[in-house]
Amino acid sequence: MNNINYIIAIASGKGGVGKSTITANLALAMNKKGYKVGLLDADIYGYSQSKILSVKQNIFFNNNKLIQPIPYYGIKVMSMGFIVKKQTKAIIWRGPIISKFLLHLFNNTNWGYLDYLFIDMPPGTGDILLSISKNISLSGVIIITTPQEISILGAFKGINMFKKIKIPIIGLIENMSFYTCNCCGYSNSIFNNKYIKILKKYKIKKIGCFPLHKYICDKNPILISKPKSKISSLFKFIADIIDKKRTIAQLVRAPR
Repeated sequence: MNNINYIIAIASGKGGVGKSTITANLALAMNKKGYKVGLLDADIYGYSQSKILSVKQNIFFNNNKLIQPIPYYGIKVMSMGFIVKKQTKAIIWRGPIISKFLLHLFNNTNWGYLDYLFIDMPPGTGDILLSISKNISLSGVIIITTPQEISILGAFKGINMFKKIKIPIIGLIENMSFYTCNCCGYSNSIFNNKYIKILKKYKIKKIGCFPLHKYICDKNPILISKPKSKISSLFKFIADIIDKKRTIAQLVRAPR
């Protein structure tokens, strides 16, 4: 941990909100700013970074018996998907085993020096997430939600949890916020965003909104497939926000 300057968690109250896709693109966006970046897929049950990045590679160990992370366009990646042979294989482990394995994966990966490590957190507020928060000194967290009420309720459960354990919340990102027609260009927000007042109450800023768009769902992250698109520019803008908060010391330096 002494070689990692800032550890940013990307979390959500429930699954299926696009958290892993956003994590991958934010890590790439921060790397494009010239920083050394790592990405840890901490969702052991629902590992997905190997699929999102379209990487089919098995891990190996160096001479010091440390796990070598998989390189991907300048970032260092570690995921359960690099360990299991089949992407459809279910991990049937109990919570305490998962927590120990995850910490082992974090501590025994040869990250080298990193400016930023992004952690793709498991959904919910369970014991695995608490174990990560307790044993890994997080510099800050970004909450991901979609506009549906159920997803928003889950997001605020996550916000309450991180506030209780005193981890700085960088902001909230709304994914699948609206749909824009490819033919006429008309944008439609299917769900009403009624939670803005709650954000003000909790003093949480919305730092980005992403549309429901096919390019985000492509095999490769949009920062790689469409680096000059408006959506890629938005990821870079959010990376600037994270970097600005770091410079004004609103984030806690990871090694305490």
